[in-house]
Amino acid sequence: VTCTYPQTGVGEACSGKYASCQCPSSYKSCECGGAAGATSCTVNGQTTYSSCKNCCSAEYVYDSSNCPAPHKLTGDVCNGKYKQCELDENNITCANFTMPKNASYLKLVYSCDDLTSAVNSGETGNIVLMKTLTCPTSLTLKPGQNLVSIGYFLKLTSESNDYKNQLNQCYTLTLNNYLYTSNNTKISDITLLNTPLYLKGSTDIRNMNMKISSNYGMAVQATSTSFTSTMSGMVNIYTPGSIGIYGAAISMSDTKLNLKAKGGNNRGFYYSKIIITGDSVVNMDMRGAGGEGEAVEVSNISITDSTKMNIWTNTPNVEAFNGSGVMVDIKSANVELNIRIDSRDTYAFIRDPFFSYVEGSRIMTVSGKYAATANKSNIFTGSGICTQGRVCYGTDVPTGSWTRIGSPDFSSTSEFGQQMKIFETNFFK
Repeated sequence: VTCTYPQTGVGEACSGKYASCQCPSSYKSCECGGAAGATSCTVNGQTTYSSCKNCCSAEYVYDSSNCPAPHKLTGDVCNGKYKQCELDENNITCANFTMPKNASYLKLVYSCDDLTSAVNSGETGNIVLMKTLTCPTSLTLKPGQNLVSIGYFLKLTSESNDYKNQLNQCYTLTLNNYLYTSNNTKISDITLLNTPLYLKGSTDIRNMNMKISSNYGMAVQATSTSFTSTMSGMVNIYTPGSIGIYGAAISMSDTKLNLKAKGGNNRGFYYSKIIITGDSVVNMDMRGAGGEGEAVEVSNISITDSTKMNIWTNTPNVEAFNGSGVMVDIKSANVELNIRIDSRDTYAFIRDPFFSYVEGSRIMTVSGKYAATANKSNIFTGSGICTQGRVCYGTDVPTGSWTRIGSPDFSSTSEFGQQMKIFETNFFK
C-alpha cells in the first residue's frame, strides 16, 4: 500500500509501497476531535491526531447563531462556544430592548388601566412602564411599590453629556396631577412630563427625567424634612416655571443632578436639606430665572467627599446662595463650588449665607479661584454699588480664611463648561 503523510510504512519498501502503514506513535485518539491546526492520521478506519481539542461541557452552547444583538457572547469559551449570552448594555436601544429573563416585576404597564390597577392593588414590586402614557389621574404609590421603566433592569444607563442612549427616555408618563409616593418606594429610569413628584415618605429616586410646566409651583416637594429620601444615578429636572426641590430632605450618593429652574421667582433648592456625597455633581442652570429666584435659599447643604456644585445665573437678583437661612457645610478638601454670575447686579453670596469649610476646599467665582487655608466657619458678607447706583448687599469673594489661587475659568472647554453642556440638549429646551 502507499502511505501518505503523516503515515509511515511498515517493513521494506517495494516500488515505494509497503505491506502496511502506521501513524506516528505520538498521535492519539481524541474523544472530541483534533485541536485547531492539528494533523490527523487514519489507518484501518481509526483516526488519531497530533493534538486533541478540549471537550466542552453542555454549558457551552452559545455562538453568533443563537446570540443576536443587542446581546453579546461572554464568559468562558470552549471550541468557539460560550457559556453566556448577555445583554450588551452599550448597544441597547428602546427599539431592541428585551426584558431580561431574571427580571422581577409586579406588572408590565401598557395602558392607564394597567397602571392604576397595579398601584391600587397595594402589592409590592416593580411596576414597569412599557409604553408612553398620558393618564387623567393622580397616583399614590403604596409602600414597597416601585415605578420604573426598562432601564431599571440594566446594570448601567449611559450618563454622558451627549445624552445618547438613555433608556430612561424611552417612555414617558404624564398625569393630570401629582405623583405621590409613600415610605419605601422608588422612582427609577423613567421620564415624568408635567407630573410633579410629591414625597410623602422615604423615596429612592434614580435615573429620572422630569419636565414641569408653570402650572405647578414645585417640581419635587415633600411633606416634611423629617424623613430623608435618596437620589442616585443621573437625574434631570427642568422647571420652566417652578421650584426645583422644595421642603425635602434628600441624600445624594454618586449622583449627577442637572437642575434648570427658569422663570419668575424660581429656585433650585428651597427650604430643603440636601446631603451630597461620593463623586456627585450638582449642575444648576438658573439662566433665565427672574424675580427673586436663586439657586439656594433657606436650605441646609452638606457637601463631602469629591463632590462638585456648578451654578450659572445671568439675570439680576438671581444669586447662587441667598440669605441667612442658608447653611453650607463643606466637609472635604476635595469639594469644589463653581459659581458663574453674568449679571453685574448679582453676587454669588448675598444677605449673609453661613459657610463652614475645611482647609483645601475650593470656590471659584467671577472674582477668582479661592482655596480655604483653615478649618473655619464664616458668614459670607459684603456689599457694593450696583449699576443703578444703589447698594447691593453681597459678595463674590468668600469671607474668612480663603486665599486667591488663580483666575476663574468658565470657558466651554473648562470642567465647568463641559458640565454645563448638558443644558444644551433637547430635553432642556
